[in-house]
Amino acid sequence: MSSNTDIIEVIDNYSTILTNQDNFGLQITKRGWKKQFANGIYQKISFTNFTITHCQIQEIFLDEFYFTLKSDHQNIVFNLNSTSSLSIKNLSTEVNLKPQEGTLFSKLNHQFTIKKGNICDFLIIEFEASYFSQGIFHPSLLEVILSLFQHNPSPIFKTKGNTIHLLQEMVSSTKRGVCQLMYLNGKIFEVLSEVADQVLHQSNNNGNQYEDQVLKVKEIIDRDLHIQYSIPDLAKSVGINTSYLKKYFKETFDETIFEYATKKRISLAKNLLTTTDCTVSCVAEKVGYQHAAHFSYAFKKNTGLTPNQYRSQQK
Repeated sequence: MSSNTDIIEVIDNYSTILTNQDNFGLQITKRGWKKQFANGIYQKISFTNFTITHCQIQEIFLDEFYFTLKSDHQNIVFNLNSTSSLSIKNLSTEVNLKPQEGTLFSKLNHQFTIKKGNICDFLIIEFEASYFSQGIFHPSLLEVILSLFQHNPSPIFKTKGNTIHLLQEMVSSTKRGVCQLMYLNGKIFEVLSEVADQVLHQSNNNGNQYEDQVLKVKEIIDRDLHIQYSIPDLAKSVGINTSYLKKYFKETFDETIFEYATKKRISLAKNLLTTTDCTVSCVAEKVGYQHAAHFSYAFKKNTGLTPNQYRSQQK
């Protein structure tokens, strides 16, 4: 694969279509990577003035995987992965997004590189100029948002828990047609608000003395979703007081340990339900639930659907 391989060529050669929908001008395509290449999904949601691209690779079978993304419009890139960095570069600059960081580009002509052994999970929102001329933005707010894309070098911001949750909701929504379009527009507006807040105020958020321990706990949860650790066990494993762990985890990620772990388990369960033939009991076990009934209750509480209903809707 040459270093300037366009993403369209990569998608055509290395993936197959799983689902393809077109309702009210909103096109949603979900593809699966070919087994000899990688394990994961590629999803694209596009409308007349915005495009959402989600690339997830859980395992890659090449030594190195790279492709070029080109766009003449404003883009926000999110590295949703909690353990691996994402390398983005062009002829003059290189941006290395650490786990759960994001950045903004006024234009894209950049090479994305993923190395063997790294897990990849990134999402890009592309905005055409007409998106910002819809009249839904207050003039002063619009000025602030557009100015974010003009920063040089591109600003890098921490993607907090609430933003990650919004992005995951966008690509996993089961709504359809015009309801889906309204839903996505609402979520995009929220994401823009979160990003603007992070970029403008991150200089005032210099972390805390327990940042390393909090990040380590997050890594443990991400790595061992099949295990439901107690908070005292997590605190002991990183050498921090239980109360401090709960306090600083919440401050760092805008959600409690329980909320974060549940969100990650449900996200993994959704993927397993749509990409494998595992039974509900098998999925429950893989995401840390000893009893399928407890898993089904938690899944429905978080998604509004039972596991079987969700699986049926994704076919």
